[in-house]
Amino acid sequence: MFDDAPQNRPQPRKRPQQARSRHTVEAILEATAQVLEAEGYDALTTTRVAERAGVSIGTLYQYFPDKAAVVAGLVEAWLGSDVQALREAFAAAARRPLTEAADLLVDAFVGLFSADPGRSAAVLYGALRVRWRSAVDTLIDEMVHAVALLLTGRLADGRDAEQVAYVAVAATVGVVARSLVERPETLRDGRAAHEIRILLRSYLTAA
Repeated sequence: MFDDAPQNRPQPRKRPQQARSRHTVEAILEATAQVLEAEGYDALTTTRVAERAGVSIGTLYQYFPDKAAVVAGLVEAWLGSDVQALREAFAAAARRPLTEAADLLVDAFVGLFSADPGRSAAVLYGALRVRWRSAVDTLIDEMVHAVALLLTGRLADGRDAEQVAYVAVAATVGVVARSLVERPETLRDGRAAHEIRILLRSYLTAA
């Protein structure tokens, strides 16, 4: 359902195979996230990442050729877990009444960001800086398609399922994106999800 293999992204030098190598890469990616969140993309350097991760710069370069590749690796790990969670939510929603399905999808999408809005905002900003915009846009397009399939035959007569899905996804993504930057506490405490659920329930069931 979702295509999470964007084109023309910075590539790692090699993929970790052994447990020790995977641990090293995880430490590098965690350090990258910490620097992005605390100081932003412009302050990020491979030297700062290596120091924070507790590895040598040579070790970092074994896996990532440059700063863009490190950020791309972080986004790949973050986006991959999101896609799997969304797959599971859409599969479950297909078996629910429309309003319950809407609630489930809102909770699943908002839940991706609610635990750590600051980290999510930093990773998303980094994604746009390393040519992952097309990947993010593709993911949203696929979400619209999946929601349209979910809505087909379940809307009031005459409503265009694809257009309704587009508006529903755009509204949800827009509120979450703004909240990440301006009102992260509403993502953590559930207020954003609550209001989006009300919005979509009313919109999807409108005659």
